[in-house]
Amino acid sequence: MSRNSPSHVVRTFKTLNLHLIDESDCIAGVWPALEPSYSVPAGLTSFLPSQASKHPNEFVHFYIEDYRFERLWKEPERYVNVLSRYAGMIMPDYSTYRNMPIPMQLWNMYRSRAVAAFYQKCGIDVIPNLIYADERTYGPAFSGLPIGGTYCTCATGIVKDKEARGYFYKGLLRAVETVMPDTLLVYGGRLDVGLPCEVVYYENDNTARVRSNVPYISASKRGSLPSGDTRGGGRARGLGTSPVDYSIRLPETGDGGDDADV
Repeated sequence: MSRNSPSHVVRTFKTLNLHLIDESDCIAGVWPALEPSYSVPAGLTSFLPSQASKHPNEFVHFYIEDYRFERLWKEPERYVNVLSRYAGMIMPDYSTYRNMPIPMQLWNMYRSRAVAAFYQKCGIDVIPNLIYADERTYGPAFSGLPIGGTYCTCATGIVKDKEARGYFYKGLLRAVETVMPDTLLVYGGRLDVGLPCEVVYYENDNTARVRSNVPYISASKRGSLPSGDTRGGGRARGLGTSPVDYSIRLPETGDGGDDADV
């Protein structure tokens, strides 16, 4: 049987989830389009399908090992009802380790957004997640995302690793500058930099097992907005998306000079 036979094409499309998200669903044909969310969850809980009905007022997060939620990519339709039992969800967080090949990092960024876009289509409240590696990925990582609204990031582990902390903050500051969130949810750690938005903290699930997972909402906005910027209180609604940039930064070959766009 030919690899281009109808049955093979259908199986290939389903393997890549092209029957759910294709080029027509993407901004400039690159990134799956996401709608902004303005929700601030009462709590965050790890993805565990068997426990979904016990957390109807919380958002489910995926700051866990990838294999535990790879099923969302393989069988996204199967988990619509499970995820609908939560108040909403954070965009999946497929890993982008700095020592991964860059195409793999970009593929996981795409998968995270594609899954999120599909579940938004299903009526689930999905909060965009900031996913990036190092400065080489900033172009694609922060492009095509909603301007304003609520975003989430994971700070687990950055306190103990000085190098990881540096990469985390450098990317976070660029992300906030680009997508201009009204509210940033931070899971698993505290920030030691000021940001021009409201910051809401959530404990790591392991810590929250002995204490209730209640968010700490900053008493006032940390930092200040640029002069003339009057965002806030939901005024960022309808501001569109960040420009699409799928260039990556690679070092020049030879003399180790300045970075070059590719």
